[in-house]
Amino acid sequence: MVNKLQIFVLGSLLLLTADVGAAELSLGVGATAYQTDYLTGNAEFDSADHDGTDIKATFAIHNVYGEYQRHKVGVGLDYFNVNDQRLIGYRALDYRYQVSRHFQGGLFLGAASLDSGIPQNGYYGGVNLGLLDVVFDTDIVFEINIGSGLARDRTSKDVPGEKPDIFLDFVASSITLQKRF
Repeated sequence: MVNKLQIFVLGSLLLLTADVGAAELSLGVGATAYQTDYLTGNAEFDSADHDGTDIKATFAIHNVYGEYQRHKVGVGLDYFNVNDQRLIGYRALDYRYQVSRHFQGGLFLGAASLDSGIPQNGYYGGVNLGLLDVVFDTDIVFEINIGSGLARDRTSKDVPGEKPDIFLDFVASSITLQKRF
């Protein structure tokens, strides 16, 4: 299992390597659409469509690096619902590169935790493209989020199946407005 606390702490240590004055905080809100795949051992349930939309909230802290201040390395959190269950994505390593004055690209790796009543944790990652400084240090960010291997134990209330564990994978695309401070 992925230990989300260890991943978040190790990622946070990256922030200690730069001057405090270089840190940049960002908060965001937007919309996300997701599609999930289950691996329960029940073919009928696994093949059914599990998709939807939700509101997404983000929080991140980055340090700015490089001679031209184009590299940003930090940590972050994402919050949205998947199949009516709260998902928290921990970005242990969140890297962004400012290509030009108005565009940046990035990728992130970490862990995801789904609140399904039983701990359900797995890997989390993705890529993003940002349109910078649209209005007053506010960016528009397009993102693809991928969760893989979110595993939990099967309970007697679950969908019948042969496997002792239930696995969930998801792909989400989102658009958020992110304010930098």
